[in-house]
Amino acid sequence: MGQPFPPISTAAANSRLDVKDIPAYLGVPVGTKELEQIEDHWRQESHELIALVTRLRDENLKLGSSLADQQNYSPDIAAQAANSEVDAAVMHRLRHVIDELREKLRIRDKDLGHKATEVDNLSSQVERLTMVGRELRRKHRGGQVQVRNLIDERADFLAQLQDQQRELVILRQCLGLAQKENEDLAKSHLNAAADEQDDKNLAYVTKTT
Repeated sequence: MGQPFPPISTAAANSRLDVKDIPAYLGVPVGTKELEQIEDHWRQESHELIALVTRLRDENLKLGSSLADQQNYSPDIAAQAANSEVDAAVMHRLRHVIDELREKLRIRDKDLGHKATEVDNLSSQVERLTMVGRELRRKHRGGQVQVRNLIDERADFLAQLQDQQRELVILRQCLGLAQKENEDLAKSHLNAAADEQDDKNLAYVTKTT
């Protein structure tokens, strides 16, 4: 059971206990959704309690009157006894209702604590995934830069290769011309030597005759 509450008089119960007094008993902030639910539950319980008080008063008054008639009790003493019994019944019922509401609030607070923990865990996971995604995007951008650099290097290499191929063609042409010139010079040298030898032979023949 919860902590004891200040006694509630029969007059307070019969006046249906203003709902503004509920937060003081339950320790909940005014204006919350839980308080609205508590107020609705309180009103329903108040109607039931009022009906119970009325019925108990009627029964106790009848019982008090009967006892007064039988044992010469004064009506005032019987009424006071009836009111005391009604107050005790109302207090017991109110404490029971308030204990139930407090237990519901405790369970709800516990659930909210679990949900808050889950939200914190999810927030941590989202933050971690965000960091991973940011790192992946950074690596992706770095990979794109590397790919572009490789493409540029390949283009430069192909251009250099084409230049070298053109130079090689030119060198081959120059080599062909040089070989032809060498061949022509060799032939010219051989022809000149042959002519010189012929001239020597002719001079020798002429001299001997």
